[in-house]
Amino acid sequence: MRQTSNCVVPTGTVAEVASCLRQAEDLGRTAPMGRGYRRPTARTRVSALRRALALAVLLCLMGSGCAQPEVKRLECMERFGQKNLIIGVWQWGDRFPGGVKFDHDIYIREVGEAGFNAILGGPNDLDAAKKYGLDVMYGVCKGRLPQVIGAHKKHGDHPRIIGYHLNDNCALHGYTVENARWLEKNAPDKIPWMSTNPDTPGQSKVPMPVISTQAYSFAYGAGRPHVVNRASYGNMCEGDRSAANRYGMATWTVMGLFSHTETPSVYRFQANAAVAYGAKGIWVFAYNRYFRPVLTRASLPTNRYLLDVVGPRTLGHRSVRVFHTGPDLPGGCDQPAAGRLIGKMDDHLMAGVFVPEDKFLAHVDAPEYLMVVDKRTIKFGDHGKIISWTGGHSDGELPRPKSFTDAINKMYEIEDANRRKARITFGRRVRSVKAFLPDGTVKQCEIGVNGEVELPSLRGGEGILLGIDAVPMKFDPKGSNVAVWTVPNKWKFSLDRQNRAQKDKWADPKFDDSKWQDILTDKAGGWYHQGHANYRGTGWYRLKITVPGKFSHRNLYLHFGAADEEAWIFIDGVLAFEHSRRTTRLGFAELWTRPFFFDCSKFMKPGRDHTIVVQVYNNFGTGGLYKPIHLIGSDKELNRAQLWETTSEHEKRNAKTK
Repeated sequence: MRQTSNCVVPTGTVAEVASCLRQAEDLGRTAPMGRGYRRPTARTRVSALRRALALAVLLCLMGSGCAQPEVKRLECMERFGQKNLIIGVWQWGDRFPGGVKFDHDIYIREVGEAGFNAILGGPNDLDAAKKYGLDVMYGVCKGRLPQVIGAHKKHGDHPRIIGYHLNDNCALHGYTVENARWLEKNAPDKIPWMSTNPDTPGQSKVPMPVISTQAYSFAYGAGRPHVVNRASYGNMCEGDRSAANRYGMATWTVMGLFSHTETPSVYRFQANAAVAYGAKGIWVFAYNRYFRPVLTRASLPTNRYLLDVVGPRTLGHRSVRVFHTGPDLPGGCDQPAAGRLIGKMDDHLMAGVFVPEDKFLAHVDAPEYLMVVDKRTIKFGDHGKIISWTGGHSDGELPRPKSFTDAINKMYEIEDANRRKARITFGRRVRSVKAFLPDGTVKQCEIGVNGEVELPSLRGGEGILLGIDAVPMKFDPKGSNVAVWTVPNKWKFSLDRQNRAQKDKWADPKFDDSKWQDILTDKAGGWYHQGHANYRGTGWYRLKITVPGKFSHRNLYLHFGAADEEAWIFIDGVLAFEHSRRTTRLGFAELWTRPFFFDCSKFMKPGRDHTIVVQVYNNFGTGGLYKPIHLIGSDKELNRAQLWETTSEHEKRNAKTK
């Protein structure tokens, strides 16, 4: 394979070259800012294809270059060309001058034995990584351009370096963008990675194709019920999935493995659920050598299954939605129901639906795979055993261990829950189902009269990949009866410094707000940049509107781009919706970036006057409403992804007309 100035031209047979160039053409046409590609015209595409075909014929006639090509830049990952699922370990390898803080050879060997295929490391890790076949994300975290250039000049030719870790900050800094653009020009085969990315729109405009949210729900939530941790983790994964699908990027989930209260089921759930939500990579933060039992019992079988069985099939697909049941239903997920792809499923299951990339771009719902995950996560306290312990001894509920490692092994012996049968009932669209088993074999599943399929039994946290043959169902908002209206952005606003809102009935439509200030609800920075910097507390927004008469639809949605952080929406004095920590199980740091919506059909009617009041509580940061608000009408029920797509297209059309 050789690199030209604009694309990668593989060597191989004529058919292989033609296939690869068609992939390149599709990528350049459908994925804006694809690395190393420029969008060709019809004439240049044909000319390039003819030239490449002639070159391939010449090479083959000369007897060279006919081996199967390794087309790294034309496969799988939406914007970059990722070849494999990345399952890596991050032990501050980018922060220490030499790399990881343990013995490099032993540490990296154990990581490889546990089924990982990558580490976040430094220069002294490179030889061991090459020895044990691990890729390296080279750490130059928060380094300026001279540091990146120096690192690449010294180590950039190393065969195991797949990219550079540029930043783990919550903001997309200028030096990060500068580094990424330099790498795009000078090292197009290296991935510029930022490991905490809340600024997805900004990041999508520079050559940084990966979204990574540090999802530490279990690591930092040891005292919370696991149902809450699962919901928080699912919400973060879902937010990443939606953003990646919207902006044509890929998701790498960063998950934590810190405390001694974590168990193999927690690891299995986080890894399998991340893939079900569409992750192309999984990074485990703060690997500790004392967690060898977790790595042995959970990581090894889970990682091998994801790498060897799941990855090759789902990398070229997008997870378009997740079906969920039970009390820990995160926002943005679909509940099984009659007439849907999944009509019914056991409460302990969740299922991520994967659609091929080309079908997704064409807005065709044509699922090919489902990743089914057992949601059960066990903590030691659930068994009445060890909840906390320190040093080399337990708290007395188990016999005193001989050593620290012995204590951990005894703790993990009580973790495993019994296997459970897994049942899913599919709708009429699904014609056949097959299960891809960990040993590489494929089992054809029988579909009952009512669409019920019994899957292999699963332990807590385990996952199973299903291949399905389903009749596609196309949803096209443009062809349906859908109307979108951007709600006016100038509202009345007041802070509630003296807690007067309830007493004075600020949510009442008859309340006189004429003395309140005017404020914009779509201005970046919220109320911080509109005269109320550093205010922590509650602010109230009020707007009187007349719903346009064209909204005579069966479903009417009010869609908010975001609120920093908690929000309560009142319509004509009635609390219509609550977007808070209580209802989402998200923390403040997660809540403020999340779009939210609700069906307001019973509160608002076409042609009528209504008063919308929004109460926002800000714990820290900017505060308030800072993104557009839309009213959407549809004859069909819309999910989160469809609403997001609809509002996005509406904003693009408005931008062109301005």
